[in-house]
Amino acid sequence: HYHCDIPYWVHNPVSRYFLGKLAAGSQQNLVLNESSRRFLREQYGVESQLLPNYLEREQIGEPKAQVSPSLETAIYVGRVEVAKGSRELYDTALRCPEIRFLLIGELSPDAKDWEVPENVQLLGAMPHDQVLKKLEEADVFFFPSHSEGCSVALMEAAARGLPMVAHQKIA
Repeated sequence: HYHCDIPYWVHNPVSRYFLGKLAAGSQQNLVLNESSRRFLREQYGVESQLLPNYLEREQIGEPKAQVSPSLETAIYVGRVEVAKGSRELYDTALRCPEIRFLLIGELSPDAKDWEVPENVQLLGAMPHDQVLKKLEEADVFFFPSHSEGCSVALMEAAARGLPMVAHQKIA
């Protein structure tokens, strides 16, 4: 079962070689999204099955008692990169300067040179318990991924009753 977007994680000839060996030698390859499925098929001629993320019972928190009537804090959890829709988040932040955008996750190399809007806070990777606390403080969860339709973070936000704006752009 491959984690996240395979094309993102496999960048050099050595990792591509071993991934090909692993995929070809497996009885079944399970992927989280269509871009990973396409990658295995096109690069290695290997078919795979989509298997979305899931949550263990202990990962599900208490839902919000009430949806906030105002929108002050928006949150995103995931890698900050083009494929996850981070450019769209930056554009949205520029159009909505009254909203504070918290982005939790690793900053990918392609995003390091981007100009960060004033109302965007890049919090970096955090321990899971701190991420859950930030989800509880937010008014809305954003997830504009280009490939991943059902992330763990999206499910955790839903499990807490946090309103969500999600979009999957099929490339």
